[in-house]
Amino acid sequence: MADNLRDVFQTTGSDPGGKESGSEPGQPTEQQVAPVPRNLLGTTEPLLLQMAEDANGSLRAWEVQVGDVNLPGKFDAAHLRDIHAHIMQDIYPKPGATRGDERLLAEQAVKADPSKTMPLEYDTRVGTNGEYITLLDAGKVNKRLDDLSGLLERENTLQGLDKKDFVAKLADYYTEYSHAAPFRAGNEHVLGVALNQIGVEAGYTVSPAAARHLREATDATLEAGVTSDKTRLIQVLDSVSTEAPGREAQARRHPTQWALPLEVSAEIKKRQAEEDLGQAGSKLAGRVGGVEGERFKESMRAIIAGDSAPEHLNVVRTAALRYAGPELAADIGRIERGTAFLDDYRRQEQQQGRLNDQQRVSPRESSRTVPSEITR
Repeated sequence: MADNLRDVFQTTGSDPGGKESGSEPGQPTEQQVAPVPRNLLGTTEPLLLQMAEDANGSLRAWEVQVGDVNLPGKFDAAHLRDIHAHIMQDIYPKPGATRGDERLLAEQAVKADPSKTMPLEYDTRVGTNGEYITLLDAGKVNKRLDDLSGLLERENTLQGLDKKDFVAKLADYYTEYSHAAPFRAGNEHVLGVALNQIGVEAGYTVSPAAARHLREATDATLEAGVTSDKTRLIQVLDSVSTEAPGREAQARRHPTQWALPLEVSAEIKKRQAEEDLGQAGSKLAGRVGGVEGERFKESMRAIIAGDSAPEHLNVVRTAALRYAGPELAADIGRIERGTAFLDDYRRQEQQQGRLNDQQRVSPRESSRTVPSEITR
């Protein structure tokens, strides 16, 4: 992990404090892309750095995949730190710190020395087709990684699934991890190792390095939103996933190893819908002015905080329809999907609450099956 101000506050050819750039401390300009991180090559050229990451990262990843280096873990923040520290050791001076770690270190440094300002926060990157992709806020990264680890554990690391269901689940997790973008650089190689290790746990061989168009398919999914259709990403992952040989792998794929519904839980979908709305709403906010704009922003803040009351959903939906345009088509789609799901989720929660009240009044009815998609 980065352990001093130089690692957090310094980037190559940047003004991390935000004073000279004229922006507010800790706030980049709209859709500003992070500068090239300080690196062992001493380069400020992003293309050259990407080429070095690909070459060295692939070799280090191979060491893990063939067993020369053992990096076990639960696919949480601690596990991914270990992977990043090994994969990126030839590129960055102190690899292994997540964006969340760097945020925390910067906050501690500013608290200790008020003369310093927070470094700029970058929550976007440019996708392969030139579109901006909104990433998870740095302050939420570590918790999100640990939450995904917990969900994987509940799902027995995807053991007991046939190939079709395994790849579909893998695409869901890969989308979530990619949206979290745990590190400022090197995420693709780190998550490639994680995919390979998840495959081993589940009885499959997954070779992300051999996948054609994985980067493009992932970016297309993130641009459309984490709740969007993942057909293209599933096809790419399917092409590099095979049943691993041997009795142990066969046992891991046996259906008795899986004991949960295949559907993603409603709580996870709710969180994804709120994030999609937040990302799409941030693009629309600049177009909605006056009193309507204030109401829109107030409703967006409420939804992101978890309050999906009908009045908030209606404000956002109305603004989306009024200001829709070709360049916002994807974001309008995300708003429509998100508001529709949250509406349905709220109704089902109300139904669940009424049924629970009835069961408390009449214990004899407590064994009835609740017709709800909500997974507790």
